[in-house]
Amino acid sequence: TSVLGYLSLIENKQYHSVEEILEYTHTAFTKAQHMQTLVAELFDYASSRQTTYVLQPSKIQLKLFMEQLAADFELTAEEKGIAIEVSVQPENLTGTFDVEKMARVFNNLIVNAFKYGYKATVIKLNAFYLSKDRSKPRTIVYEVRNNGALILEKDLKQIFNRTYRTDQSRHSDEPGSGLGLSIVKNIVELHGGQVYALIDADELVFRIEMLQTYDLGDSNENK
Repeated sequence: TSVLGYLSLIENKQYHSVEEILEYTHTAFTKAQHMQTLVAELFDYASSRQTTYVLQPSKIQLKLFMEQLAADFELTAEEKGIAIEVSVQPENLTGTFDVEKMARVFNNLIVNAFKYGYKATVIKLNAFYLSKDRSKPRTIVYEVRNNGALILEKDLKQIFNRTYRTDQSRHSDEPGSGLGLSIVKNIVELHGGQVYALIDADELVFRIEMLQTYDLGDSNENK
């Protein structure tokens, strides 16, 4: 409605100067971009709920994967004065998952940190084993942390629900559909993992736990 409203002003020549035309087209363009984001997120959410959603897992070095994620957001981080730190232990730790879909998971979590991590100075991307017991299949923990404003305890268990938005996000000027974290939850659960949020060391933490199985005879990790 907003896009059509501004374009109709131009179509009906209801403007007084070139500056007004430029103002109307800029506003319509911005609204259209927002609409594109909403439609894309709705499509992704619907797709991730389909029983036919296909995963194509592959084995990948997690340090390389997370460093690439950090590089993708380097410019945005510099503009916002935020550092992105990567920590993978052990450094040669590998994970098996659908790379494209898990990249979307981390993309959503990092974007969320940029949008709502008010006054954050650092975003941390971590990966490590939940347990060092080599006699059992291991769970790998993936984290996206930021040291910005913390959310209320009552919101922690609900923020992955479809369209749920915290007080911070509801009062934010940042565009969003409220589906980003629901998409994260759907994709992680399709991988057999779980995702949740917590407060730890005065940081907001989005934590993913995913069972990782591999042939211990073929692995030199953590030796």
